[in-house]
Amino acid sequence: MEKIDKLIDKFKVKTITHPELATMWIHYLTLKRDKYLEIEKRAEYAIECMNDTSDISIQTIMTIYSINDII
Repeated sequence: MEKIDKLIDKFKVKTITHPELATMWIHYLTLKRDKYLEIEKRAEYAIECMNDTSDISIQTIMTIYSINDII
């Protein structure tokens, strides 16, 4: 995250000379950073759940994935 934050800061400096490009990049990097943080939270939650539940079959994983893809 530190690398993305540094890039965002560099683009903020460029908003003076290149407002459209810099703003687009800031927005893009912010979205990616936020998405990564959400994925990180989900992964930590999954690890916590693994302490209390047994494993599931690959067929069940595929079914869950398919249902999530539809919704």
